[in-house]
Amino acid sequence: MYYRKNEATRSIYAVSPEEYGRHKAAVRERMKAEGIDCMLIYGNDEFQGGASNWLNGSRADLCNYGLWYLFPIEGPGAIFGHGPYSGICLCNGLEDIEVNVSAPATPNWPGCLNDFCPWAARFLVQRGYKKLGIFRKRNNPLHFIEYLKENVPGLEICYCDDVIDVPKSIKSPDEIELIEYNNGLIKKVFDEIPGLIKAGRTEREIAVEIKAELWKQEIEYWWVNIGSGKNALPKFQQMQNRTIEEGDIVSISISATTQLGVYWGIVTRNYQVGKITPEAEKINNDSLALLDKIAGMLKPGVVPATLLDEIHAFQKENGYYETTDLFVHGIGTDIKERPVALPEETMVLAENMYIAVESRLENDDYAVSNQNCYLVTPNGGKLMTDVPTALKAI
Repeated sequence: MYYRKNEATRSIYAVSPEEYGRHKAAVRERMKAEGIDCMLIYGNDEFQGGASNWLNGSRADLCNYGLWYLFPIEGPGAIFGHGPYSGICLCNGLEDIEVNVSAPATPNWPGCLNDFCPWAARFLVQRGYKKLGIFRKRNNPLHFIEYLKENVPGLEICYCDDVIDVPKSIKSPDEIELIEYNNGLIKKVFDEIPGLIKAGRTEREIAVEIKAELWKQEIEYWWVNIGSGKNALPKFQQMQNRTIEEGDIVSISISATTQLGVYWGIVTRNYQVGKITPEAEKINNDSLALLDKIAGMLKPGVVPATLLDEIHAFQKENGYYETTDLFVHGIGTDIKERPVALPEETMVLAENMYIAVESRLENDDYAVSNQNCYLVTPNGGKLMTDVPTALKAI
């Protein structure tokens, strides 16, 4: 696996310059086909700036992230955001960035957005660009787009997520190697979890210790969601205030990635404090059966919305509530990527897409979830998160 440490920035990268070059070439090919001069890509600390990271290694955290990345049809680009210690935004491909403007993340958040607008407009004018592609319309603040329209003569705006989403969704051999490495670390954390679950402990206490295990594996970014009781659906940390009791199902979901390339993995598993009850075992087994059913459908050419239809059919046939969420979605340098299993999705599955699948089941008495990540293959989903699935007694 490629590995490089930037001593000047103290950053570690496992994505090679050649791999970044492949990503850029794939996007520029689609830009050329649509006559796009430059792409405007927005990222933030919630979504990890996945598209920018995929193109140039500008990852997002609370100290460093590129809010906007202007990626041109040729030549170096421009990045605007927050750098550590009020310095420039760090990325793996600094040599491919011509303009790098940074402002402190706080307390200057509202003002810095206005500071970036003139820099972006100046970049477009100096390059003579006339057609700007917007990636993720809903994420871009309206006033930023309006400023560019008003201050770049003759600028045409188009919204074109597919230019990046399509090539980004299909993982290369190098990316798959990084995904396997990351998911192997997540498995090591799950190996420690049974020893952390005990009656009398709070969900929050268990979550804190899981985060300590993640740190031991050098995993810097995570979501650790925990639920307990009969309705054990994992909850965000602000809601993890329940005390574990004898007989509880405890559901633990870990979404995590290392600094080495920032390719995410998600795993959700269930435990029961004391003896396993037939009711808990049944709903967990049903959840695993649904997970296997959807995994078997992860083949090239499948329309993602049909996966949601299968989930709903299974829920109805087995006496569970029909629920709709992002149960099936792409995953990579963003924790949620396209394609997604919703009716409005236009992409279809292709070989080597990396897909997260959640099999959530709820009835009047119980609620559980299991989750895995897979690669799309002609034979169905190849499991990438190899953590034991059976309900485990604690």
